[in-house]
Amino acid sequence: MDCHAIHDYAASKCPLQECDACKELEELDAEIEDLQDRLIALARRRWSLKTKVNTRHDQILRHLPTEIVTEIFLLVADSLRDASSLRWDRPPLGYYSCPPLYLGAVCKEWRGITLGMPLLWNNLSINAWSQKSHLSIMEEWLRRSSTAPLAVAYHGEHLWGPSGSTKARPAPRLIQLLRHHAPRWDHITFSGPWKSFHELMHNSDITTPVDTLDIHIFIENTSSMEPVSLKSPLNPRFLTVCATPINKIPLEWSRLTRLHATSMHLDEVMHILTNGCNLLECVIKDVVGNKSIYPLPTSPFVHKSIYMMTLGSPDLENSDVLYYLTLPSLQILDYEAQHDLVLPTTLVSFLERSRAPIHTFRFKYTLGSLDIPWYDCLPGITHLELGIYGYNDALHASERFLEALSRASNPLTLPHLRELRMYMHSIPKSFWSTLRDICKDSQYGSRASATFDSTSAVSQDDAGVQLQLDPGDQPQHQHQHQPQPQPQPQASSSSSFSTSTCTPPPAPVCTVQRRPLDSVYIQHLAQHWREMTEDDVIQQMLDTKASGIRCLEVKDNHGNDLITSAINVSTSRHLPFSRKFARRNSTWDGWPSDSDS
Repeated sequence: MDCHAIHDYAASKCPLQECDACKELEELDAEIEDLQDRLIALARRRWSLKTKVNTRHDQILRHLPTEIVTEIFLLVADSLRDASSLRWDRPPLGYYSCPPLYLGAVCKEWRGITLGMPLLWNNLSINAWSQKSHLSIMEEWLRRSSTAPLAVAYHGEHLWGPSGSTKARPAPRLIQLLRHHAPRWDHITFSGPWKSFHELMHNSDITTPVDTLDIHIFIENTSSMEPVSLKSPLNPRFLTVCATPINKIPLEWSRLTRLHATSMHLDEVMHILTNGCNLLECVIKDVVGNKSIYPLPTSPFVHKSIYMMTLGSPDLENSDVLYYLTLPSLQILDYEAQHDLVLPTTLVSFLERSRAPIHTFRFKYTLGSLDIPWYDCLPGITHLELGIYGYNDALHASERFLEALSRASNPLTLPHLRELRMYMHSIPKSFWSTLRDICKDSQYGSRASATFDSTSAVSQDDAGVQLQLDPGDQPQHQHQHQPQPQPQPQASSSSSFSTSTCTPPPAPVCTVQRRPLDSVYIQHLAQHWREMTEDDVIQQMLDTKASGIRCLEVKDNHGNDLITSAINVSTSRHLPFSRKFARRNSTWDGWPSDSDS
């Protein structure tokens, strides 16, 4: 029984006339109350002193003027926004995606600085998935942004909820609040149904040029979409569109420099490319066929400014953008092809037609045969990233490429190559021996080093190292005796002819061209471990590692370093307690096999 709970009452209510215990209890309660008041006062005093300490010990505010502190805050805010990149399917949560709240939570002085910086409050992210609109918070946020250009991110509701029920549409006051600040819109990010986009944009009072436009429209029936009307067309510098009917939005392309298009129709993509004459970077993925709204070029369109192009695999045949383009200024090409035997032919035709100074090429190919020597069209690339996935055809394709790379031809295949990255599930039988030869024959390989040590005349250009060998000038050992030249008898003055020194013809020069390959990365191998631990395979791995190349990395699909594993296996097999060593040096037949371990 809890006696304390039963007899817990005020001492002043004691029924006895004289009770020493109750009197003492009353005095003790008064003392405790006094101590509690003192403790609260001490805590408040400590809070005040802690604020002064933080202010005086703040390394930023003590040593830097406010102008520099504001610049630092802006840089921190940009880094936080980049780290919490907004995605249409994952709305941002927490202070981390709100830089002014993140910085203002440090101390009162920092909070005062953030409140006076409108550029910290110019990013507004609205999550229409939430049942609460928080209009008062948005109004205060917009008030703190003052007249700064706004970056508005609207993450709209799905047409259906997680359980199939229709989500509630955003409050009209929310749309009206955003439209009221339309003259300050600088970055627009929208993901949601077309109806919400139409309500937000239609007849909005956009007066400043929109710098960035990011639109992701959820799949709907495009025939029922009402077009958007604006006082002046949008003319962004950076455009990201996904499943967006651009014919229903007034757009211009004269300022466009960067394009990211996903799940767009072929004619829509080509319409942007042919009209965006200032385009520099393009990412085009999942082209879904021709919508026949815009006419396609009858011949390949020559675009002279694009230097970077990323192309994902088209979903339908005859949807490859490269078929309609010629890019003479292209430097970086990222190309993915799947399930279509015509795509490599289209790629080779594009490369031969463009004759561009491509230095970086990323090529991913899945299924189908790949017998076309595409690498012959890229003699100037320095960085190659190759992913060939599949089985029989993929093995054949990777084997052909590696054999071409190891062949000592003149000219070399990819003579300027400096970095090679390959992603493949399986490897051909000759993989390790071919890779060893490729590494040894590079500029930094062991064969090139040996040749370099034995010659004195070496010239290097961008295509690698050329070693000039004079067969008549063989290296001599230091201990060999060098015969001294004998003096020649002088011709008499009475001779009817004079003797002159006869100059021998120049010896032929043997030129060996070396590829400047210094980094090789092989990844995503799914080879069986037993095949990788065979003695001859391990020896080839070790030879490849010792080839002298600067950076060599071979990993399986789990990220394990196969060469390091091969070295460990080779070392453990020679230990006296190794099972294989014991079997090899014992007459007992009862040793379990490796598969039983």
